[in-house]
Amino acid sequence: MTYLYFLSGLLASFLLVLSLFVILIMMLRKNWNHANRWRLSFLAPI
Repeated sequence: MTYLYFLSGLLASFLLVLSLFVILIMMLRKNWNHANRWRLSFLAPI
């Protein structure tokens, strides 16, 4: 029965990381649209 706890924790952490990643991508795209026009700066904003 312990694998249920493990799987639920794995799923929760995966969803947390995924939501943080989506928020980060949205913030980077918003910043990229306003700040500079190079395509490289979207991947590595400086």
